[in-house]
Parts: sequence; structure tokens; C-alpha cells
Amino acid sequence: MRSNTAAAAPPSSTQSELTGVIDRVRFHSPDSGWTVVDVKTDTGQMAALTGTLPTIAPGERIRATGYWVRDPRYGEQFKMCHAVTAPPATTAAIEKYLASGAIPGINRGYAKKLVTTFGDRLPQVLEQNPTYLEAVRGIGPERRRRLVDGWRKQRHVREIMLFLHEHGLGPQRAAQIYKRYGDDSINVLRQNPYRLSVDVAGIGFASADAIAKGLGIVATDPQRLYAAIREVIHRHRLQGHCAVPVDRLLGHAAKLVALDEASLQPVLDESVRTKRLVRERVDECDMIFARALHEAELAVAERLRSLLGAAPPWGTGSFESALREVEAMAGLDLSLSQRRAILEVLRHNVSVITGGPGSGKTTITRVLIPLLQKKVSRIFACAPTGRAARRLAEATGLEAVTIHRLLLGTPGSHEFTFNERNPLDVDVVLVDEVSMQDIELMAALLAALPSNAALICVGDVDQLPSVGPGQVLFDMISSGAIPTVRLTEIHRQAIDSRIVVNAHRVNRGENVEVSSDPADDFQFVIENDTTKIPGLLEQLVCDVLPNQHAMDSFRDVQVLTPMRRGELGTIKLNARLQARLNAAPLAAHRYGDMTLGVGDRVIQQTNNYDLGVYNGDTGFVSAIDREDQKLEVTFDSVRVTYDFDQLDELALAYAMTIHKSQGSEYPAVVIPLTMEHYVLLSKRLLYTAITRGKRRVILVGEDRALKIALRSVRSDTRFSGLASRLRCLR
Repeated sequence: MRSNTAAAAPPSSTQSELTGVIDRVRFHSPDSGWTVVDVKTDTGQMAALTGTLPTIAPGERIRATGYWVRDPRYGEQFKMCHAVTAPPATTAAIEKYLASGAIPGINRGYAKKLVTTFGDRLPQVLEQNPTYLEAVRGIGPERRRRLVDGWRKQRHVREIMLFLHEHGLGPQRAAQIYKRYGDDSINVLRQNPYRLSVDVAGIGFASADAIAKGLGIVATDPQRLYAAIREVIHRHRLQGHCAVPVDRLLGHAAKLVALDEASLQPVLDESVRTKRLVRERVDECDMIFARALHEAELAVAERLRSLLGAAPPWGTGSFESALREVEAMAGLDLSLSQRRAILEVLRHNVSVITGGPGSGKTTITRVLIPLLQKKVSRIFACAPTGRAARRLAEATGLEAVTIHRLLLGTPGSHEFTFNERNPLDVDVVLVDEVSMQDIELMAALLAALPSNAALICVGDVDQLPSVGPGQVLFDMISSGAIPTVRLTEIHRQAIDSRIVVNAHRVNRGENVEVSSDPADDFQFVIENDTTKIPGLLEQLVCDVLPNQHAMDSFRDVQVLTPMRRGELGTIKLNARLQARLNAAPLAAHRYGDMTLGVGDRVIQQTNNYDLGVYNGDTGFVSAIDREDQKLEVTFDSVRVTYDFDQLDELALAYAMTIHKSQGSEYPAVVIPLTMEHYVLLSKRLLYTAITRGKRRVILVGEDRALKIALRSVRSDTRFSGLASRLRCLR
């Protein structure tokens, strides 16, 4: 048996001890560990136990100390203060444990067969002679492997959970830790617990520090101080920065470790000396870079320098007559500014096209492609997200793909098949939505271009910068080193759209134009009683748009909100909309505080090269297999299967943050706007949200929140060295 401290309850009587076998798990939260179980005691009676346990399954033995209390709703319960658990020992307990779904691929039928065949020797067979399992009908090599792996994983995960619990942490991360480190997990945690804050998503410095203190690591240990420095750099990376000013870095790290900055300076100096970190003066400011981001910036600047010095693969001849021919064939009547923009792009091997909605970016790309096809044959089109790639394909007629798919991400690593050693066979690469491309992805794309290829970047520089680190499009343009076409004229085909007009008004800091006509494509529903806004938003999504405008709440309507937390954050809005739109799915699975059901709209939150899905991809849950502990999501007709312990990569997507929506367009968007979002309100944020809507945009919220967003001059500028490096190319 292993010790495990449960949540203490105030004593209402003499402390007692209870021993028995878990009969049923009524509730267990993977996040908090809060547990309610029925136990068949050694005296043969049933008892309800409550408290915090890191892991539990029917059939396991438990010995708990605590207090008997009478709950006014649930009756007599045993409140655990401390408990120890052990794997099942009797044949009945083993069968119950296996039948509970604790091991993927083993259901009640197989549990019974296994116990009938091996009895109480089954644990020994699983541990020492697993090939004997194939004597059971229906269990071949594959199912045997899954059974043995599952049994071993449960044992190791239990050990990790107990280790974490003994050091004051909850059990929710044990499966992730085991997945990252495998059987060596406990050794890794003992040797350097601070690795957790780098290697495991969701575990920060504070959690790792709690383990370290429990293991006796002193406050001034260089390992601890470096971990604090690294944590500050990581937090800035999550905010989109490529670097951190030295004084800022030391100040934030000192607060983390409750020491003075002087204590950290030697550790920082040693990290720079050993090249774990890079120190560089950028625009009169001393900066510290994570090595990977520094290398990415250098690579992007050097590659652009090389490409700028090359002649375009289509030659330097005149395109005037060819342009008139393509214009006539496409039935277009280009403006003078559009013709000049196209011809300017054709003069350079690297160029940028930027402009807002209705400015003609799509029209220009539609014309550019047939012009280039007269001179070159290998033209690739790509974008950072799947939705953006599909829009680009519709506009150009090319087979556009995501950048990750173009470069062929390698399963099991963050590397790509196409790189500087194995470049793409291409003449021209056209990249759309470059505003949302981070520095590392741009470095990977440029590395895969051959030396004689051309690069055309398209994007709206006034949108929010990328979710990942860097501000690539902004830096390319602001450096003055990259030939740039800036489109400012709103063309007549877009002038009738109030969405387009209002997007540009917001970008200029001017108030939006609205009408009382419900058929108008842009509306602002003012509601200054914030308690009514969640219900009003639900009504718009679930009733008004479907009934009055024939829109599908699942596929046509997207709620975009500035933040995750709060009454109008993604977490609560997703729960509300899920309860209304998918209240009774065919199957569902609870993971932490989130329930995923068949039919739910979900979003991928990280790049997963093994599964071939990437941050921002959206899809629908299409199947749940409790026996095999797998969940299937369909992304644009491609089915992707997740193990249950991978579900932290997914989130519900009825509502998503405005940042996450970049690169996507939706028939309708609904945008809550209140003072709850005060710290994030800016015209750039609002502009990005409005430009996601194609046919209808509805703002709902407080009029003063809109005014504050329009007046906001909050800067989204990031700490980056790319613009400075590119200015050296001029």
C-alpha cells in the first residue's frame, strides 16, 4: 500500500478507521482529485467515502482514517483525512477493476474471461508472463500488448500521482508526466523537478518549485534561479515576445523566487556564457533571447537577404500586355492602383501585399497567379491555418495547403521533411495571412525555399499579431527593407458592406455606423445590464440567426470574445452554448472540467505533428470509444483519433478567443463587448474580430466598452529583433 493524504474534514466525532474494497466510483475529478466512492467494508457493509484521492478504480483496496458525518442531502458519509490504496487482490476485485474501463480495450467480457482463466494469479501473469494472456479466446498479440501497457501505465501513473500528492500537488498532470517521461518519471522529478515547467503544458514554475522544496532544494540553488529566469522568458514567449529586456527579466524573476536581482545576475551571466541564452543589444535596449528564437530571427533575416538579392524566376520583362489579357479573360476591371500594385510585385523576388477588407488583396492574388503561370510552372500557395488555405484555394484556383502540410511536419518531432537540406521543388511561394505567422514558422518556411525561388506575402498588418512569438509581417513592413504594396482604397464592390466600412472606421478609431434595419449585415445590440448579456448572446446564436437569417448555429455562427475567463469568456460561454446546442449527445466523456460529446465543435490548442493537427484547427467530435478510451474528431473530412489522456489538447469552440480566430472567416460572428474585457479592449482587437465575419457581424454589449476600444492606443508591439536585423539589409 502507498500513502495518500486526503482532504481533511473538521472533526465532528472521534477519528475512525475504515477498510474495504472500492465497489463503485460515484465521482472522481481528474483535475482536483475530489472523489466520492462506495466501499464494501471488511465487515460486509456499504459506506460512502468522500475526500481527495489522486487516482481510484473499483476493485482497489482502501484503508482510510477520518470522521463520520451526516450530510443533510446525502446522509451518512465518511470524510477521509488520510487514505492508502492498493491494487486489487481477490479475483472478484480484479474482475471489477478490469471491467471498470481502467485498462483500454478490456470490457466486462474480457475481464471475466481473464479472471476465470488466471484467477488471483492474473497480476503476476501481467507483470511476469504476459504472453500467457493469449491463451484467452479473443486476446491476440495486439490486445495483449494494450492490456499489459495499460496495466503498467496505471501502476506508474498511480506512483506519479502519489508522488505529486505527497509534495502538495493535485493529481491532474500525472498522465501527462508519464506520457512525457515514461517509466523514468519519478527519477526525472527527483533529479530536476523544474523540467516540468518546460516539458509539460500547464505546469508552471510554482508547481515545480513546490516539488523542489519538498525534495530539499534550497532557495538559492542555481538550478532554481535559472528555472525562474527561464519561466519569465517562457511567459513572455506566450505573450508573443521573442526576447525580454534584461532589467525586466531580472525584476520579474526576482519576484518569483523572493530574492533580490543581484542573486540572479550571476546565474543569468553564466547562462549567456554557456549559450543557454543569448544577450544582444537591439535598438538601444539590452535583450535576452531564448536560443531557439534568436536563431529563428537570424535565419529569417539572412534568408530574406539572400532571396532579395536574387532575380525573380519569371524574369524582368514587361507584364503590361499580359496583365490586360488576364484582366479581360477574368472579366475584371482593375483600378489604376491595383494595376500598379500587381506590376510592383512583379518587379521583386520578395514582396509584401497588405491592406484591409475590401482593398483588393484577393483580386490581386487572383490576377497574379495566371500572370505568373505564363512564365513559371511550380507555384505553391499556403497559409498558416486550414480555413485560410481553403479561402486562398478558392481565390487562386491553386491547391493551397497549410504551411505545416506544405513542409510535411515529421511525426514525433518539431521538424519538417522539407528544410534547408531538402528544399521544396518550387519557383514561387504565395503565403496568405502572414500577420498570424510566427517567427519560427516563417524560419521553417524560408529554410525550405530553394535559392532561386520567389516569395509573395499577403496579409493585413492592422490585425492582431500571431498567437506565437514574433510580429513577422509588421517587422517586414516597418523595416523598410522588404518591397511592400499597401492597399488603401476600398473598391466599389465592397463599399456597400457595412462590415467592411465599419472595419475601416474602427481601424481609424471612428465610431461604427449602425442602422435599425435587422437585415443590415452589421448590428450593435446595446445592453448595459451585463447580467443579461449571456442570455442575449445565447438567443442571438441559437434563435435569431437560425430563424431569421437561415444560419446553422453549429457551422455558420462563431462567437468571438476577448478572453477565456469571466462571465463572457470562452469557458463559460462554451458551457452555456453546449448545453443549448448539444445537450443530449449520443456519447460523451468528461475530462477535467470539460465534457466532450459527439457533435461538439472543438478546437486544437497545440501543434501535434504525430496526429497531423495544428493550433487553431477546428472540427467536430465524431465518435467516442469508452472501451478503448479514444475520442475521434473530424477536421475537414479528415478523422483524427485522440487517446483520452490527450484531450487537454482540445477545447470547445462554440466560443473562441479573437486571437484564436485569426486566419479564419465565418458567415456570422457574434462579439460580446463589455467592461469585463477592459484590460484587453483595443481597436486592433475589435478590428480583427469584425473582419472575421463574411455576411453578418453582431456586437452585443455596453456602448461605453465600444468607445473605450475605439480610443485605446494600447500597443501590441512585441519585443523582437527582426525589424532591426532587416533594416541592416537596406
